Amino acid sequence: MNFTITFAREYGSGGKFIATKVAEQLNIPIYDKKTILAEAEKYGINPIDMEKFDEEDSSFYFPTMTNSPGLDMELSQKAYMATLKTIQMIASTKSSVIVGRCADYILSDEPDAVLKVFVYAPLESKVDRCIRYYNTSKNKNETIQLIKKNDRKRKKYYEFITERDWGNPVDYDLCVNSDMGIDAAVEAIVAAAKKKFNIK
Repeated sequence: MNFTITFAREYGSGGKFIATKVAEQLNIPIYDKKTILAEAEKYGINPIDMEKFDEEDSSFYFPTMTNSPGLDMELSQKAYMATLKTIQMIASTKSSVIVGRCADYILSDEPDAVLKVFVYAPLESKVDRCIRYYNTSKNKNETIQLIKKNDRKRKKYYEFITERDWGNPVDYDLCVNSDMGIDAAVEAIVAAAKKKFNIK
């Protein structure tokens, strides 16, 4: 049986790094924005449609959420459907880790085949990680504003599409505070995946 582990994460929480290590331990591929675009072409989906939706995620509203003039509703729907179809095709053909892209929502019809993870961390820890590893400003206040800006964008992107609250624990199987340590977080997620999917 193919299975999917989806990762939603706060900016600066180390969620992408944790997801990568989980994929390595389970010996399965990982998909993020860049690799999902590449995968789309294999399924005959135009990745440009998906890029357009993502590039303007803070203003390119999902069509059901607004009737504001000037928004190309047909394009936004086409873009979202391209993302949805690509993620569904990945999930149906192989086991994988998928980072972001509202994958937990897109695959919500297959609860037995999906482990939904949300990674978070205290603000101070996110600031420290961004300054150390993300090549951001060394100024603490500027980094805090960057974190808040990116989390607002992720929240808006997710909530426009799903009409759910981003980061609400009831929508995830596992919420992980990365302050427990990267290796400990990876170990917990891998253990949960092995138990849920009966991986030997």
